[in-house]
Amino acid sequence: MRPNPTFVEALRQRVDRDSTILFICRSGNRSRDAAIAMTAAGYPRCYNVRDGFDGQRDAHGHRGHGGWRAAGLPWVQD
Repeated sequence: MRPNPTFVEALRQRVDRDSTILFICRSGNRSRDAAIAMTAAGYPRCYNVRDGFDGQRDAHGHRGHGGWRAAGLPWVQD
């Protein structure tokens, strides 16, 4: 997957610099990159949700031993 070249500018148009921004993705890798990019763009209150929603892969390639869902944090699925 390659980064969206308009990501930073799109957020700049929608989010104030003093906003707190939480980034989350499946494993925490893409959201980490997003938080780093926005911090570099002058948004000091950007945070990555470590291990994302589903967590990192285990020795068998399965996810679920870390992340938002495994931590028992609230979520819904429609």
